[in-house]
Amino acid sequence: MTTHESYRLLAKRSGNENSDLVLNILTKAFTPEEADILLALPAENDALAAKFNMDEDSVKDKINDFMRRGLVVPSRKGTRFPNSLAYLHEVMMSSDPETFAPGLIDLWNEFYVKQWRQEIGEALTQMDTQMLRVIPAYKSVPEGAELMPWEDMRAIVEASKSRSVRNCACRTIVRACDSSAHNCMQFNKRADFAISRGGGKDISVEEMYNNCLTAEDDGLIPMVGNISLMKSMDYICYCCSCCCTGLDPLKRIDSIASSFAKSRFIASNDEETCSGCQVCVDRCHFDAIEMEKVPGSKKLKAKSDKEKCYGCGLCVIKCESESITMELVRPLDHIPRENVTVMA
Repeated sequence: MTTHESYRLLAKRSGNENSDLVLNILTKAFTPEEADILLALPAENDALAAKFNMDEDSVKDKINDFMRRGLVVPSRKGTRFPNSLAYLHEVMMSSDPETFAPGLIDLWNEFYVKQWRQEIGEALTQMDTQMLRVIPAYKSVPEGAELMPWEDMRAIVEASKSRSVRNCACRTIVRACDSSAHNCMQFNKRADFAISRGGGKDISVEEMYNNCLTAEDDGLIPMVGNISLMKSMDYICYCCSCCCTGLDPLKRIDSIASSFAKSRFIASNDEETCSGCQVCVDRCHFDAIEMEKVPGSKKLKAKSDKEKCYGCGLCVIKCESESITMELVRPLDHIPRENVTVMA
């Protein structure tokens, strides 16, 4: 078997054997010799040692190196190459940036812009469930409103047994804004995996809480799996509509609702106290706020479109006039107990 065939067969596992863009990523990410080993996985170390004329310690070191670089993941059958392009992107681009080959990020970006963005958008519109759900920014929740644990950032953090913060794989490759990439919050088994391979930083409950508040202040949307089982609350994504490889494709085709569920809140603005500063417009990723002329006022005032609002509350926490507030408008059963997501 030629090394070229190994790359192509690895690409074939995600249905991309004919994409030169994907093959460019793979050839940049690992050597031809490594491609042969990755193709042979899952396998026992002794079998790999015999097949590739290596000693078992060298095989073990190589597998650990693959793990650190995001080229393999654990599975029930053993360590293997990721079985989908989305999973490969997730683990590779959330690894320690020092493991990236020069030019690798640029190749992922080229693939995303030229091919993958459209494919993702088309695939997500075909899903029969909304995979992610917005939760309200913690400081936007009105006093007295009762949050359920699965929509409460602080409750999710405090319920976790372990925590890590790592690079956002989406923002790492898309780079369409200046927001920090280091704000992907992981819990429990996800956190343990990220920490074990050097991709995530082990942090305390208080550090995680502060990181989440900072991400919200920076204008990033808090999202979790669209489910109400606390044992399944194992991440909080802090997303932006320009870099998120789910939101960005769907926003471009006006189909966000096909995969992303709203929180139980909506934002509402008091025109009388609104200062017309337009900060809320800049912070809304869903284009739900516009400035409109109001009778009797020389200033334009913010108006929220309740149909477009996803209830993230990012507008609320930076409204100096405190004219924008959150209203609880959806029942508890708006959040399903069980769901199926495509998150890796």
